[in-house]
Amino acid sequence: MNDSPPERPADVVARLRAAYAAGRTRPVEWRTGQLRRLRAMLTERGADLAAALNADLGKSGAEAYRTEIDFTVREIDHTLEHLAEWLRPEPAPVPAHLGADATAWTQYDPLGVVLVIAPWNYPAQLLLAPVVGALASGNAVVAKPSELAPATSAVLAELIPAYLDTDAVAVVEGAIPETTALLAARVGPYRDHHGEWGTSARPDQLRGRVEENLRQLGRDHLDLVYLRRMRQASIAEHFGALAELREAGLIRHLGISGVEPRHLAEALEIAPVVSVQNRYAVDRPDPVDDEVLRLCGEHGIAFVPFYAVAGETGERGATTAHDDAVLSVARAHGVSPAQVRIAWTLHQGPHVLAIPGTGNPGHLVENVAAGALRLTGEERARLDEARAQAG
Repeated sequence: MNDSPPERPADVVARLRAAYAAGRTRPVEWRTGQLRRLRAMLTERGADLAAALNADLGKSGAEAYRTEIDFTVREIDHTLEHLAEWLRPEPAPVPAHLGADATAWTQYDPLGVVLVIAPWNYPAQLLLAPVVGALASGNAVVAKPSELAPATSAVLAELIPAYLDTDAVAVVEGAIPETTALLAARVGPYRDHHGEWGTSARPDQLRGRVEENLRQLGRDHLDLVYLRRMRQASIAEHFGALAELREAGLIRHLGISGVEPRHLAEALEIAPVVSVQNRYAVDRPDPVDDEVLRLCGEHGIAFVPFYAVAGETGERGATTAHDDAVLSVARAHGVSPAQVRIAWTLHQGPHVLAIPGTGNPGHLVENVAAGALRLTGEERARLDEARAQAG
């Protein structure tokens, strides 16, 4: 059993981009090999997938095979039959002034890392059929199953790594936070394969990274781009480069992440900041983040805390270590400690947005309900006092 924490979405994408850049996915032999492995997964483990579809959607075995499993097998067979033809270069016209001996052709090349996000109603077919096309085209693939079909998601997360090339194909489970992390163009630091942070792009490279995101998403602009800071003493140069892209219309709004008050001040001198994403939780007192929270409220900037539910456990998931204040407030309202943590976070100001992540539909319902939980002044004071003592 692997007890290591799940890979962060941004790290998954960075790892797959490295594999693509190294040329791993380009050979036709790799593409056809992966398609055959995917076919083997469906024929050998189709019963497991059918059982999951029954658990999630009540589909009978016959319906699961007809509409999802066999459908995808036929898609693979059709692709394998025609792939060589599809990849063949096509002659292209040549201007006369280049001479009679000049030739030209259209060569079809892969684009990079493809993200496939599945809906809930056909959670296997509408994930795997696009994966077939992405693999056939020579791309690396991030597959995001629907969190609203949890049994199917779990089976796919188990089977895909067992059958396909894990250096170039990955599954990311989760809900809104994980999907947002995959879609959000974080163009600052990244974590390398040794777990260390580095800067993924110099200021002069940011335009190329943003244009790559636009091409992969099929859009002419990005609604929100976060600059994520780690070790930089100043973010002015990087944020200034993003501000230029905002002026050019490639980015609509700018946010910053992992910052101190001085970095927020730097950014505001350059361009408007619509949101700040910092770590913040009831059991993690930090005077610096408290000041960032206050400044965001003063400037009308959204403060988006992460790990509000996870607390000190961070990437490992929701904490089970709750102090007496959180537990007593939870008992008084008949709610879970996680709901109290979310409610306390939202009570920090009207500019605060909570982003608790979960892959459990029941927890999702609880998280949404926490938005309606009203804490009394005395309860907030008790939680604030416990937070101060935790420091």
